[in-house]
Formats: sequence, structure tokens, C-alpha cells
Amino acid sequence: PSDFFLGGKVQAVVISGPNAGGKTVAVKTVGILAMMAQAGLEIPASADSRLPVFAGIYAEIGEGQSVEENLSTFSAHLLRLGEVISFAKKKSLVILDELGVGTDPAYGSALAIAVIDHLCGTGALTLATTHYDQLKRYAFTRENMVNAAVEFSEESGTPTYHLIWNSYGSSHSLEIAESLGFPPKLIRSARAIVGEERESLEKAIAAAEAERAKLSRERTKIADDKAFWESRRPELEKKLSDWDKERKKLIAEARREGKEFIYQAKEEARRLLKELREGKETISEKEVVAKLEEISRLEERVSAEEDEEMLEEVATLSEGDWVRLKEGSSIGRVEEVDAKRGQVS
Repeated sequence: PSDFFLGGKVQAVVISGPNAGGKTVAVKTVGILAMMAQAGLEIPASADSRLPVFAGIYAEIGEGQSVEENLSTFSAHLLRLGEVISFAKKKSLVILDELGVGTDPAYGSALAIAVIDHLCGTGALTLATTHYDQLKRYAFTRENMVNAAVEFSEESGTPTYHLIWNSYGSSHSLEIAESLGFPPKLIRSARAIVGEERESLEKAIAAAEAERAKLSRERTKIADDKAFWESRRPELEKKLSDWDKERKKLIAEARREGKEFIYQAKEEARRLLKELREGKETISEKEVVAKLEEISRLEERVSAEEDEEMLEEVATLSEGDWVRLKEGSSIGRVEEVDAKRGQVS
């Protein structure tokens, strides 16, 4: 899948990269999705995608050589390009594949720049693919244009068909020729003709593309992970809240049972002490008193735990919070909090 951003300040996107790397597929995809949206059809895109209603959609794509009409590739390209230019207007979508192809690269680049500038002037939105370095560099100097490149894998020597924004790609002509089994001797000769400086520049661009692609994948993974956990946050927060409520419930039940046990133990000890003093029990008074003291210490520990929990709860309150008394149904609003003493008024 690829992301596309076109509109606002950006009126034109110049897409570059290797042959058979997916440039034409990319612009055709945008064109088809735009036409589907114009017809009211659902498009295979993310739910937050946005497409305008275009005043018209115009394209110049593909080989146009014609023996019958005695037209060369460049002539046919110019004729169709002229038609597109004549129809293009504000809010139009214009798709141009290999703009300025079929002639001297210097003149083809100049023509391509002139065409894109003209289309931007009409208010049309333009997608153009190219191999021309001059056009790529020109797009970098314009605020209303942006470069994008189809990714090329140095490891496999093949295109990945991913689109990298704010980058321009090498054509990787010799690498592709090599992967297709072209004679190595001819490839070596071609590299020598191109020159070491050009080859070094191509490699530097390729390395930058690879690093950018790696960072892009890492950013995408981080964004996906963040979105996944963000989507689960309500569920996890509810589970945490439920667990906390259950924990507090179990603690409260245990304390109630503990208090009941302490109360019954104290009552039993007092009964034994009374009967002992009346001469009805054989147990010593010292043992009964020791048991009462042990029960009192246990009671103090339970009370201290309750005080500690109360301090923690008070620390979470702020002035203006609404609260309800645990014992009873009285509701009030907090006016003052003394977290150290665990007091609320």
C-alpha cells in the first residue's frame, strides 16, 4: 500500500525511481480511485482518506507510437499532452506518465518543467512520473511541488513498490539490467562510460533511499503499535478499574471478617475472665489477659492499615470533587484536603 498527499500548498508530485518500479502503477492507482470516488463507489483505502470532487480527470499514459498516423513516440506524446493541457483547469486532476519522454533529455526536461508550471498556474493538481534529474531537482526548489520515489531494494536488486515521500530515486538502470541477465561485460562498459562520479552519486542516493525507507518502516511500525495500544486503552483501563474494585472489595470483606473475629474473640475472652473471677473457669487470669492484649494488637494493626488506605484515597482527592460517604448515602463536595492528616472537609 502507498500513501498519497496532494492538495493545499502541494499542487504537483514528481515521482521518480527505477524502470518497472511501480511509478505508473502508483499514478494509475490514484486515477482509478479518483474516478471510483467520482462515481460514488467505495474505494480500497483507509477510513480517514479524503478525496475532493474533481472538475475533471485527465491522463497521458503509455506508449503512443503509430505507424499508420506516421507519429513517433514523442509526437504522439505531444499531441495527447496538448489535449490534456487544453482541458485542464482549476480542481482538475492531471496524470502524466514519463512527462517529456522520447526526445533529447535536456529539451524533454525543459518541456516537462514548463508543462507542470503551467498546470500549477491553472489550479490543477498534477501527478507526473519521470527519469529526468533536472525535473526532480526543480521540484525540490518549488514550494508547491514535492518529490516522491518508488523504493528499490539493494539487497534483492528489485523494486519494492513502496512510495517514499520527499525523496527522488535513481533509475537503477544498470542494476536492473544486471538482474535481468544482461551481459556483465556490457554493464561494466556502461559503468565506465557513465563515470565514477556519477556512479558514486547514484550509490549515495541509493544509500539515502535505503536509510529513509528503513526509518519510514520503523516509524510506521511505531505508529501501528501506538494505534494498537491506544485502541485497547479503554478496554485495559476498564479491566484495571474492575481489578481495583475487586481488590478493594476483597480487602473490605477480609477486614469485616477480621473485625468480626476480633470482636467475638474479645467477647469470649471477657466471658472467660468473668467466669474465672467467679471461680467457674480453671484457666489462669494471666493467660486471658495475654490473649486480650494479643487481640488488641491485632485490632490496632487492622486500624493502622485502614488509616493508611484512607490516606492514599484522600491523596487522590482535590477541591471541588464530589464524594459519597462509604457508610451511608450522603453526598458532598470537597472544599479542603489535608493529605498529611487524611482529612477532608
